[in-house]
Amino acid sequence: MFNSKQVVQHSLFGSNGFKNTLSCEFEDFPEEIFEVGNKENSVIDNLESETENLRQENFDLKKNLELHKHYKKTVEEYYEEVSKLTIKEQTLAGKVKGLEAELQRKTKKLIENNQDIEQLKQEVEILLLETQNKSDVIKNLNDQLKNAKNEVQLTDKINEELQQKLNLAEAELSKVRKESTALINSIENLKSDYENQILEKEKEFNDVRDQFSVHLSEHEELFVELNRLQKENESLKQKNFYVSNEVSLADEVNEENVRKEIARLQPEVEIMDINDDQESTWLYGKTEDYRISEDKNLENTDFEIGVWNETDSESNDDDNVIPCPDYDESFGRRYSQLFYDETIIHNEKDTFVLIRQKDSFSLAKLKLNTREEEKYENIWQKINKIHDYLDILGYSGSEEDYDKCEKELDKVISEALKQEIMFTFPYKSNMSLIDRIADIFPKLYLSADTTRIHEFLHRKKIFQIISEGTSLNGFSEEEHADFVNVICSDRDTLSKRYANLSKLKELVFESVINKSEQVDEHDFELEIDNGYFCIDYPHNSIIEVARILNNQKAKDLNLNIGVLQIGKSVIRVENIGGRRNYTDISVDSIEISFTTEVGEICIHLCPSEKDSNKIEVRLVDEVRFNKLENKSSLGLNCLLGGKSVLTAIENGYFKRNSSVFEELDKAIKQSDCTIENPSSFLEGVNRNQLLKIKARAHG
Repeated sequence: MFNSKQVVQHSLFGSNGFKNTLSCEFEDFPEEIFEVGNKENSVIDNLESETENLRQENFDLKKNLELHKHYKKTVEEYYEEVSKLTIKEQTLAGKVKGLEAELQRKTKKLIENNQDIEQLKQEVEILLLETQNKSDVIKNLNDQLKNAKNEVQLTDKINEELQQKLNLAEAELSKVRKESTALINSIENLKSDYENQILEKEKEFNDVRDQFSVHLSEHEELFVELNRLQKENESLKQKNFYVSNEVSLADEVNEENVRKEIARLQPEVEIMDINDDQESTWLYGKTEDYRISEDKNLENTDFEIGVWNETDSESNDDDNVIPCPDYDESFGRRYSQLFYDETIIHNEKDTFVLIRQKDSFSLAKLKLNTREEEKYENIWQKINKIHDYLDILGYSGSEEDYDKCEKELDKVISEALKQEIMFTFPYKSNMSLIDRIADIFPKLYLSADTTRIHEFLHRKKIFQIISEGTSLNGFSEEEHADFVNVICSDRDTLSKRYANLSKLKELVFESVINKSEQVDEHDFELEIDNGYFCIDYPHNSIIEVARILNNQKAKDLNLNIGVLQIGKSVIRVENIGGRRNYTDISVDSIEISFTTEVGEICIHLCPSEKDSNKIEVRLVDEVRFNKLENKSSLGLNCLLGGKSVLTAIENGYFKRNSSVFEELDKAIKQSDCTIENPSSFLEGVNRNQLLKIKARAHG
């Protein structure tokens, strides 16, 4: 680039040659002329400056033109881009609308998935609970396996002891056989000797007879000798007959020794003495007290335990007898069978029945389900094993054997208490668990001394079971009157029983909704047996089951499984973690009503006519039911056959006595639309009423 001065010079002179010419031409001019030239140069400089400015403006204009073109192009591109963006915006708006629709659809699907997730959570909780229950079952089976191993060990020990006894018996038998063989050989030798002697004597006799015949007339003395020989012959014949029957004096002596040896191996025996009252009494004594010969009469028998003679009535052994206000000594140390007041046992109005009446409603009429039958069979097998083992021991067992049996019995009783086994339920041939325990008493203590029954009942927790509210069977009164007498004489047990049944009666009376003046506390029959309870309500009663099971008194009484009778309807209900589980209904039908925010919703339960293993579930008012926003909230604290009320309604039935451990699910959280504590009411209805209600519900 040229500066402004150089540009002017270049434009004025064009080249260096022109400049040199000018310098030469005005070389001789005066000084002033030179000054004028300087002014011109100044003008030129100005022109050059202006020219430069113009050029700069021209350059700027060109640049502005280019910028204008560039701006125009940019604007065109901008509008083109705006047009494209507008099209894209419209396209995106359509996509946004599609995405919004997709979002709504996915949101709806997400809500459904959340519901499915909640349902899956509930199923997972159910599976976890089932897993826990199965773990408990496995643990129980392991315990049973351990008990079975212990029983096998006990059986092995018993077999070992029996084998030892068998070996001893075989050794003694072998010894007796050897002695018998020796005796037989001796008898054979004696027999042979006697036969030879007889032959010789017969020969001699024949000779003498011949001689006698010859000399009879001549020798009178020979006649006397003949008589003597005849007598001797008869004596030899008798001895020969005695030997032929294998009986000798030595034989008698050896047999006596064998009998004494057998008596030594079995020093104790038992004899059943039938008294005048036809009651069996076991007597206990020593073998030496009895005759061993053919005479079976007893001689100098002194029984150690079990019988008092009249002369013993003033014995100092009274200190060992448990006090009883009505003690009877006429049959020895026994409680009288008639001392208790009949009103204590059979009066229904003044007190609670202790002995079940023949046709009364009681736990004895309960039908066991499969799980209960397995528990009962397991307990009965164990207690029968103890009973049979004591039979094998008899009176020959050691103290260690009896102590072991008693510990096993205590273990079985504790297991029965833990597994909620009814002790007075007539399981086999009208026999209850208490009856079987009573059968073991004389075998365990080797005594008919009934004064020890009180101690036995206390140690075996029978008093505890009776005091909780248990009733006895008529079979127990007939077959084990001594035990019934002792129970009836224990005022402390009866007072506790009365108090517990009174608590249950209060709950029962409070559970009746439609009370009337005609209903009083004597209209109920009650019974409790190790977690089970039964209640007989008056006809047409409407009851609230929650007032019985969901109550602190029920927890104190350990009420878990109940049998309720209303008229002819019999209902079985279980308490499972505070929830009422209805498992069975027999004969007639019942109605259960639930209080909700839309009013009472009723369902009817009745045995199925088509399938005896099912209970039909019918909804009475479908309109109200459909108004419920959260239908699963209906009867949260109630189960039907181990399933929720909603599931039972949807299925239309539930199975009888179905296992709640397979169907139990945890309580679902209540929604805002349900009341805090929905309650259920139960009343009996007949078949005709149910048919009318069915027609109305489905019509």
